[in-house]
Amino acid sequence: MKRNILFIFIFAILAVPFFAQKYVAIDSDYRDMKYGRHGWHYVIENRVNVRDGSGINGNILFQLNAGDKVQIKGYDWDEELYYAGDYYAHWIKISCSRGDGYICGRYVSCKEVECDFDGDGVEEVFACLNLSNSEKCPIHEYMMSFDNVDKEHVLIKNGTVRHIDFESIYGGPIKKDAEYFCVCANELNPKVNFICVRIGFGDGGGLWNTDKYFYFDKNGVLKYFTSLSESHYEMDSDHIEKFIFEDNKVIKKIEHTKWEHCKELPTEYSEEVFTWDGENFR
Repeated sequence: MKRNILFIFIFAILAVPFFAQKYVAIDSDYRDMKYGRHGWHYVIENRVNVRDGSGINGNILFQLNAGDKVQIKGYDWDEELYYAGDYYAHWIKISCSRGDGYICGRYVSCKEVECDFDGDGVEEVFACLNLSNSEKCPIHEYMMSFDNVDKEHVLIKNGTVRHIDFESIYGGPIKKDAEYFCVCANELNPKVNFICVRIGFGDGGGLWNTDKYFYFDKNGVLKYFTSLSESHYEMDSDHIEKFIFEDNKVIKKIEHTKWEHCKELPTEYSEEVFTWDGENFR
């Protein structure tokens, strides 16, 4: 009986990696080496080893820290994935100011935004990984998983890494096709640099997208502001939302047009008003 309990305990310890989140899905900039893609991304942890070959048996050439920029030269998807920091990842061939080498893809961002979010004159990097729970199924491969999501969001400033539970602030999983960018509201006082996340779809006959806006308050807490949506369905409806900034107010203008029997109906207009007090939106 004791032997069985010991066996179960040992098995449980050894099996932990296999029941954790399985794989790091590879972003579209990460291609097989033979394709020669040259995407630029960021290291998202400190003291990350760069080696002279893929795998932990390669000799360490130097270390990189959070915020260091690297050029992705490619990776070999035939090589065994490496388990690091709760995720599996490929070894990626990179080039940077320190030289060339191989780095574990677990520690290189797939998506990022560079902006001075706290308004102190120094840019930060907001970055994340794109992960898949489909075994050995990178994001760009045929029959890719629809479970691929953006996770492990971090804010990097002067080599300091701050992990952010962005999914909770966002309101759910962030799908693999989300785009990240910065929107600068210089008209507000003090100005606000938003993190914007866009999701959408278009097939020729129709399109839609939604932009969710987020900002850091004076205490450095990331908060959700509001969303802008736009959609167009030919001879069916048009919906447009946009911002107008004036007197430290953000006015969200909404225009909605419908068609009936191939005839355009009068456009309906509405608006929402948000006041910026220099710290938060009211």
